[in-house]
Amino acid sequence: MKISNKILVWFLVVQFFTVSTSFAQVVEPELPTKNIETQPQAIQDKIPTNQPQLSIIEKLFNTIPADNQIIEQFGYEIFENGVGSTSARIPSGYKLRIGDRVNVYFWGDTIDILSMAGSPVVQPSIDVIVDKEGNLFIPGVGLIPAKDKTVNNVEQQVYSLLSSKFNGFKVKVTVYEPGNFPVMVMGNIKKPGVVYLNSSSSLIDAVSLAGGVTKEGSLREIVYINGANKSRLTLDLYDLLIKGQQKNISLKEGDVILVKPIGKVVSLSEGVKKPAIYEFKSGESLQTLISMAGGLLPSINSKNVQVESFDKASNQKITRDVNDFELGKIYPNDGDSLAFKSAYNVSENIVTIEGNVKHPGSFQYKNGMKLSNILKTQDELLTKTFVYQAVIERIDGVEKEITTISVSLVDFFNGIIDPELAPQDKVKIYPNTKMQNIEISGYISNPCIIPYVDNMALKDLIATVDFEVPSEVNYVDSRIVGNMRKVNINNIVAEITSKNSDNVKTVYLYELLTRNNNAYNVNLAAGDRVLFRPVSDKEALRTVKILGYVKSPGVYKVRPGLKISNAIEMAGGLTEEAYMKGLIFNRSGIAQQQQLIQEESLLKLKEDLALKINKMQNLDKNALTTDAKQFEDNQEELINIKDNKFKENQGRIAINIKDNKITESDDLEVKDGDEIFIPSTPQHINVIGEVHNQSAIAYYPTKTVKYYIDNVGGLTKQAKKSEIYVIKANGTSVKAKKLSALTLDPGDAIIVPRKIGLPINWTSITKDVFQTMVNSMSAIFMISRF
Repeated sequence: MKISNKILVWFLVVQFFTVSTSFAQVVEPELPTKNIETQPQAIQDKIPTNQPQLSIIEKLFNTIPADNQIIEQFGYEIFENGVGSTSARIPSGYKLRIGDRVNVYFWGDTIDILSMAGSPVVQPSIDVIVDKEGNLFIPGVGLIPAKDKTVNNVEQQVYSLLSSKFNGFKVKVTVYEPGNFPVMVMGNIKKPGVVYLNSSSSLIDAVSLAGGVTKEGSLREIVYINGANKSRLTLDLYDLLIKGQQKNISLKEGDVILVKPIGKVVSLSEGVKKPAIYEFKSGESLQTLISMAGGLLPSINSKNVQVESFDKASNQKITRDVNDFELGKIYPNDGDSLAFKSAYNVSENIVTIEGNVKHPGSFQYKNGMKLSNILKTQDELLTKTFVYQAVIERIDGVEKEITTISVSLVDFFNGIIDPELAPQDKVKIYPNTKMQNIEISGYISNPCIIPYVDNMALKDLIATVDFEVPSEVNYVDSRIVGNMRKVNINNIVAEITSKNSDNVKTVYLYELLTRNNNAYNVNLAAGDRVLFRPVSDKEALRTVKILGYVKSPGVYKVRPGLKISNAIEMAGGLTEEAYMKGLIFNRSGIAQQQQLIQEESLLKLKEDLALKINKMQNLDKNALTTDAKQFEDNQEELINIKDNKFKENQGRIAINIKDNKITESDDLEVKDGDEIFIPSTPQHINVIGEVHNQSAIAYYPTKTVKYYIDNVGGLTKQAKKSEIYVIKANGTSVKAKKLSALTLDPGDAIIVPRKIGLPINWTSITKDVFQTMVNSMSAIFMISRF
């Protein structure tokens, strides 16, 4: 009978499980609909490499592609790899959402679970979904509130409901598949609109589902807007693409992602490890951009950097060269194209012969190689060769300068000379064409006639000469070598006379070679005569130091007649931070004169002080000693302050500025040794002297002298209000007659002088006078009695 009862119980259990399962399938809530086919494509179709479809930005930099190399915008391919996996690990503390699919597991002692015959039982594993009301329906348990609850919260609720019916069991709840929720993706997106994400989706996934960022959109300014509190966070995808750094953002229903338009762009097309078009922010230098592109290639010499810019005014591209020290100080313009070129494009272990020879070409260099090893007989020359001079161009020194060696082919073939060659030497043989020569003379070691070649310019000619003068000539900035004196090339002038005219073109080599001003690289013509001579005293260059907030600070050599404004333009002009009203212009000659005047002034002040102290002591040697000492100390302090203030401005000439420009009368001609400093715009006013709290106060455009004095506690009793004055940022002084009327400029200083009257102790003096009178009256009284 017991066996029959057990069989009956097991039969009822099996039937109950079957019924429960069927019931669960019937009452299961409706799932949120999700049409996969209507979702935005996660992977873009890649552009065929043979027919690239360029964006507007890419077309700007690919007008003349070299070697069919297309420069593309950096980083946009990140959206071609689709969305992340939905099976990512659910973070701890995850709160359930509508549509989440969860698994509920039960296990324990079966006898305990079935101990109460007829009681509802549960399945060992149940797959359920959070319905639209935010509930979980678990067969055998009932409805459980789940929305915004953690998995642990749900486990505790299930256990609490079943523990009153069963013993010896355990519950485990896990998220099997997170549900989807809507997020808005807007801005410069290929398919803007709503995308559906889950809890494991990232911002990249959201943008990818919307088709990715268009190439007119920014990768460096993507704005995340929190749907709950409307807070904003700007993301820079370059942090992820270049540094591997990513901000963890937990996307939620109602969030918005906004892609801003692309910012400034620059092309790094050559010499870097990752050529591309990069988006950059204000304040990022060329050095920063090189780092973005993975750095320079090992073969690149950073001292030879070519920057190509687009000039909107002339509608042309212009180029300039910069060195490696300037890379961190130069900031590109929007649309710049940068190419980093190697110093030399040839192998270092070869020599080359070219020009009027039958077999021009390159030869492997060997130690001890001479010209005769590559030019063996006259038969190797073509007809009409200019045999009186060939040229060997040589790369020499640490700075890799090109020097030239003149060779007479007549002497060479006669066995008189056979110059030794060096790696990278280039031997040039010229044709002998009638009237196609240029005559070179003057202060050079090798006056000669050289062949003219097409498009020859002054720089080409300079490469063939050494500048020297006879040693007996007393020439500044030179050194004696043998019986000749080597001359600084910056102090040389080239005078060019054409064969059919007596007109002379004058070119200062400092402008051409040091300042690299190609406007001075004049084209030569056949028959021209070039004379090199020293700069005369009247033409002598002047050294001017231009520092501060100019685009290219440094020491410049300038010609007579150059004004202060011209010198600032020479240094590239002002930066955005420059404060022209605070211009400091120092001149050493003025400093010496000012020093003599200051010494005389200080001596007179000290003499006046000694006289005043002497007068004080004559009034009362005992009673006024302390006051006199205090007065003397105060006056000494004032004299020292005045002296220190003078030293700060020693040599300065005050320059008046109007509308951010130097007035015509103050635009002085610069002299040798002058210094120009442009400060940044200050944000304060200094208040110095007899005020309760000497300090600097934030500048306000409409505030007067009175406002700033009041903000440092006002005047002291020793202040001489009638003598308050203002030192302007340009060095001039203005007396503040009405404190409430005079407005200031940034960087001005308010000076409150001390009263200089003699401090007299009237109490002591009155006492002494009274005592004297009493004594006198007593004496008169005594006399009258006799």
